[in-house]
Amino acid sequence: MPSLISPGVSVTIIDESFYIPGRATTLPLIFIATADHKLQSDGITPAIGTYEYGVVREVTSIRQSVELYGVPIFLESASGEPHHGDARNEYGLDALNKFLEIGNRAYVVRANVNLADQYDDIKALWSTSVNDSADYLNQLVGEYIEEYNVTNALIPADSGYKSTVTGTELKVLVTEAFSDTLAMYSFSSRDFQDGFIQDHTMDHPGYQEVCFDTSRGFLQTTDITGLENDTTLYGADVEIVSGVGTVVYNLYFQGSTVQTFGALLTQINAVIGTEGVAEMVAGKLRITSSLDGVTSAVEVLSDGPSGYLALFANLNLFTLIDNPVAGKGVNPLIVYNDAYDTAIGTYDGLDALIDQWVSGSLVADEFTPAEAEGLAIAAASDYDNTREFKNYTSLGANDAARRAEIVERLQAVINDPNTGIRGEAYEYNIVNTPGYPECADEMIRLSQSMFEEVFVIVDTPFDKPPTGPNSIAVWATTPSRATSYHAAYYYAHGISSNIDGTDIMTSAASTALRVYAYNDLVGEMWYAPAGTQRGTCPHLTSVGYVSGMLGGPTTWVEDYIDNGMRDSLYEWPKNINPISYITGRGILVMGQKTTSPVTSALDRVNVSRLVKFIKRELRKALFAYLFEPNDQYTRDDVKAVTDSFLTSLIERRGLYDFATICDESNNTPDRIDRNELWIDVAIKPVKAVEFIYVPIRVVATGADIGN
Repeated sequence: MPSLISPGVSVTIIDESFYIPGRATTLPLIFIATADHKLQSDGITPAIGTYEYGVVREVTSIRQSVELYGVPIFLESASGEPHHGDARNEYGLDALNKFLEIGNRAYVVRANVNLADQYDDIKALWSTSVNDSADYLNQLVGEYIEEYNVTNALIPADSGYKSTVTGTELKVLVTEAFSDTLAMYSFSSRDFQDGFIQDHTMDHPGYQEVCFDTSRGFLQTTDITGLENDTTLYGADVEIVSGVGTVVYNLYFQGSTVQTFGALLTQINAVIGTEGVAEMVAGKLRITSSLDGVTSAVEVLSDGPSGYLALFANLNLFTLIDNPVAGKGVNPLIVYNDAYDTAIGTYDGLDALIDQWVSGSLVADEFTPAEAEGLAIAAASDYDNTREFKNYTSLGANDAARRAEIVERLQAVINDPNTGIRGEAYEYNIVNTPGYPECADEMIRLSQSMFEEVFVIVDTPFDKPPTGPNSIAVWATTPSRATSYHAAYYYAHGISSNIDGTDIMTSAASTALRVYAYNDLVGEMWYAPAGTQRGTCPHLTSVGYVSGMLGGPTTWVEDYIDNGMRDSLYEWPKNINPISYITGRGILVMGQKTTSPVTSALDRVNVSRLVKFIKRELRKALFAYLFEPNDQYTRDDVKAVTDSFLTSLIERRGLYDFATICDESNNTPDRIDRNELWIDVAIKPVKAVEFIYVPIRVVATGADIGN
């Protein structure tokens, strides 16, 4: 309170009116996989969300969903037969749209994978991206020439005036110009890039690269390594297959001897001698065998023995050690026609085409900006008709292989610490990866890292009947099904309409997410999202599963999931929540069990979500009391805020009763000395009615049955 000098009145405000907001909206975090570089429904405007990955987007309407990710793609055969259950269908995007029919906000993160791996789609994507990169190459060559002339004060009349670049200069500029294209998922593999760029008309040695963050430009030999300038020891082992055979070279140095990358290269080259060479190539540290051909190889084996710090991992801007590139023999790639049934020529590689220009009949080793652009486009248009292009851009040979690749990419983005989804900026309460039950454990770990305040909705396999030897009931008893009170599984899947009006298979997790949103809209988060009141599925016209070979045309098997099947799925420890058709009632979610490994109140969805809601709201509300005096006055305030909040949950049918303690009994001197304040809370959560028993007594006509 400010001091008064002369007589007067000073009034200050002390805010002790802290309270906890009562209502929480459904706010899911949905991980999706889509095709790369899609267009919006007008067929012209880019769907910009498909040009990125690992980016958290807040989507508030179906219109925005389409603007970001386009219309969900669900594959069909040429004759219009649906590929129900195909791993490449955009189940997550469909789930987002179904949710936004009821909910008003969702977070979405796209994985770095391209579901459109059909050759025609990939070829079109390659052509578009190559044209952009070649146009950029034209610009880079022009800027390079202009900078050279300006730096050297040259005008067109001068004999040294530069109007072209050499082949060596062009190769460096190609690396920069094509960096975005070759960073795209479908074109990012080392095999693909080597197939496109390397010279296939001559032997190539094996090599391996140490990669660095290029966001600040390429590293130079004069740059500082960042290693300690003292006797600290750094080490790594490198195996080189060269003319003398296979030898492991020990790269062990004191930090003081390798203060610059140039010094580091000198030290490495002194160790490996004539059997290899270490150099900086486009900002990467590359170690290359001295032997050309398929038998040559280089591989970084380890970071050295005990007592040595990791040499490469301690370098400034280090990112990773890339996969070894095997040596290659003379082997031009065969170029085929579009049908791949007739060989029409060979592809020597972009480097070879540049080198051939050097020795050709035209102006040797000189490229104008337009010539550089044309050469890159010509090379790319040949490469996309090679067997290698087709193989390297495929997700896999069959649905199982494709699913494994997609799941790996989804798991990577769920686990990615750089997306920010584990931070305080995003306050979601449901996480879902529709179509991919393999991501259950990653989502549960995400929930745990978010203070266990997030509930997980998990899908089930598409091609399993409800009962039988290869059924969901059997699958639910295997390690494939995660067990946690943070998660719930749903089955069966359904048929619904896509945005474009076509019938598609909507996954069970998508349906469950929509039901949760409706439950929270008309009821409360701690009500059971099931039954005739809040578990209806009006978006579905059928429930069942998929029969046939996934990855191609399949058969939809309608299955109502009768009472016996529901019993089989719902019993412990399977705990699969049935989505079934009830005559006269429609399609309903008929279960709300979590996959808790033990039987407790937390084996029900409504209780688990209630507890998560209470945890989050108390954590946020009591934050206001940090650094307050640790005395009974503060403890009384903390208890009052908690009691008021929990009392409101009794009134709103979330709790039967509760009790709290926050006094000297649980705030002992030891705890106070540790700067801790404890409030113990016991709750009796309201249970949902799942079983109704009606005993009926039949008595004689003359019996007195009372009132």
